[in-house]
Amino acid sequence: MKRMLALALVLGTGVTLFADEPQRRQWLVATTVPAAELFAPPAITLIDPDRRAPELEGIRDRVIARIEVVDGFAAELTESEASELRKSSLVRYVEPVYERRALELDSAPPSTLAGSQETPWGILRVRAPEVWHYGRGKRVRVGVIDTGIDYTHPDLAHAYRGGKDFVNGDDDPMDDRGHGTHVAGTIGAADDLAGVVGVAPEAELYGLKVLDSSGSGSSLNIIRAVEWAVDNDLDVINLSLGGGEHSKFENEVFEKARRSGVVAVAAAGNAWPLHTTLDYPAAYRSVVSVAALTREDSLAGFSQRAADLDLSAPGVGVDSSYSETRLLITEASGAGHFGHWMAFSPRTPVVGSLVDCGLGNRGEFPATVKGNIALIRRGGSTFAEKSANAQAAGAIGALIFNHTVAGQENGGVIIGTLGQPGNWIPTIGISRESGESMLRHGLGPVTMKETNVVGYAALQGTSMATPHVAGVFALMKGIKPWVDAETLVGIVRAAADDLGDPGPDAVFGAGAVDGFRSLQELAPELFEGTGEPDGAAPPSRRRSTSHRG
Repeated sequence: MKRMLALALVLGTGVTLFADEPQRRQWLVATTVPAAELFAPPAITLIDPDRRAPELEGIRDRVIARIEVVDGFAAELTESEASELRKSSLVRYVEPVYERRALELDSAPPSTLAGSQETPWGILRVRAPEVWHYGRGKRVRVGVIDTGIDYTHPDLAHAYRGGKDFVNGDDDPMDDRGHGTHVAGTIGAADDLAGVVGVAPEAELYGLKVLDSSGSGSSLNIIRAVEWAVDNDLDVINLSLGGGEHSKFENEVFEKARRSGVVAVAAAGNAWPLHTTLDYPAAYRSVVSVAALTREDSLAGFSQRAADLDLSAPGVGVDSSYSETRLLITEASGAGHFGHWMAFSPRTPVVGSLVDCGLGNRGEFPATVKGNIALIRRGGSTFAEKSANAQAAGAIGALIFNHTVAGQENGGVIIGTLGQPGNWIPTIGISRESGESMLRHGLGPVTMKETNVVGYAALQGTSMATPHVAGVFALMKGIKPWVDAETLVGIVRAAADDLGDPGPDAVFGAGAVDGFRSLQELAPELFEGTGEPDGAAPPSRRRSTSHRG
């Protein structure tokens, strides 16, 4: 009775502790006891009432996720509530939920592959086919933490085993962006005489959707996905995503995953030299970081680098499976163009005439833009400013296209963000070629509709390098499933093809991942007295027979 009375007093105090303040956002709260105990119903509470904190009870209805892999939870809080929580004896720390994004540089329309199956150059460079005689990743469980997987894709249907959608809160992680499908194909596309083949074509693939259709997500969704991977005994997880902010909570979750036997592999980042460190989660010690190589074994100019870089792998012109719901923009002439909704843009179809609005600065909008669509060049101001200016001028939508700027050739489709949720007009990114085509054809009426396209695409980015490494770990795990994660990481690093300065360095890490040398380190008994198989060429001389550059 005394215990229940004390708890009732605490609950009463907590309800009135905070004023109803604006500007709530998501926060992560690390606690000293499990969240299940903190927020247990009064009748079954497990914590001594003298230890219960009223500041926790006051936010019970705003907890959006309980994290069990490490003790804590996520909640919608104001700044003052977060500050108050930091004072609690049951709270270790409080931090914001940070943004994470897909680390692909540009997006290419899907295409079909003519003729027989292609072995992409990256699969050859990591020497995967030389390992297939000994194992192909059978029964190895690989999680693709990304935009999801198109599990209907002909190269992936055989491998898909399920997953979770943390963006929409269901068990259907269908890819609505294409990025995760491309990554999944590099890891495990079927060896079926069609399409492409992956590094570990018999691995089991799990889709863990943490990024939305614009490629944007959060550290919270990643934490929940890693927790799912631990709870479901996955062996390898691939994270072709990242962001610039260090998260203590995220780091703890990856450390727990490594101790639980999960090998986590993440992209180094694509913003060199603007960012001179690795993105997170790649920068965490318990995550294998991956930089991007060109066909010539040089580091891709965009690839971030740092002293804690682990490995390098092919990341330019990488052919793989692709499937995406694309925004199709059709001119009156019949010409069609692919575009992308900006993050936080309403996904509302727009029909109207195009009006040339220059760089989208105030004063550049003709009166005729009212009720029509503003065609705007990139540069000079943010995407959000361009969209807001167009809306103020009466436009019902905005198309923003790339252009050539000093020192940069970038004709790819813009994948941008309006910065935060708001009352935006539909705002779409297109390529320089598309924008110039629209200008040439006289700025007539355009119609837009979404269409699903399934096929293959060549993409670049550290996103594309990362699954080559995850696939090699899957091959090794399939050959010796009892080897622990820490040992496996050490073996693959030691077997890397050293590039650049002798030994590990900030540019290539330990070097280019090498599946066959990794196998020799992992299972030397398979090669006693034999060495490499006859005809195995040095890695630098092996090149793809791909029909695409």
